[in-house]
Amino acid sequence: MHSTKTQKQFIQLRAEGLSLSRISAQLRVSKPTLLKWGRWFDEEIEDLTALERESSHEKIRLAHQADLTRLAKLHDTFETELAARNLSEITTEKLFRLAESLRAQIQSAQERSRLLEKQTPDVPDGLTRSERHRRRLNDLRVLHGLNPIDEDGDEYEIHRKPQNPPEPATSVNKQETSPENPAIS
Repeated sequence: MHSTKTQKQFIQLRAEGLSLSRISAQLRVSKPTLLKWGRWFDEEIEDLTALERESSHEKIRLAHQADLTRLAKLHDTFETELAARNLSEITTEKLFRLAESLRAQIQSAQERSRLLEKQTPDVPDGLTRSERHRRRLNDLRVLHGLNPIDEDGDEYEIHRKPQNPPEPATSVNKQETSPENPAIS
């Protein structure tokens, strides 16, 4: 029998993406036991993986933001120096090239930051797998006009907006449908 501490270490290592072989060697636990734990602690591993992913995403976003701030400050320094320079100095052309290169780097960093801001990692919703499954099934049931089902399997009523009654079919000209004049197709 393995300790709870070992099982928690397994959950942490698995959430970090380590293979069962590496975890087996590190914790000195057999692979069949790790497979069994993987089934038992699947939800905890998924939740911890999502939290790890969110944390990594935030670290990357902050690093890009810091990089962008640093590049912008450096660019401002070059621009200030360029404005103060007399054009007869030899290194002005080089400063122009550096400022152009920095502008390109800043634009690239801004695009990466915009992409990172748009991306949102999956965050655990606090539901168990069966609760999440029931929620999805109920969403489908409601979509198809059925009542959702509670934990006991009983349907319950939801308040729906009244649907607009169908418009009456337009009446067909009686002259066209009379036995003497069959309808024109």
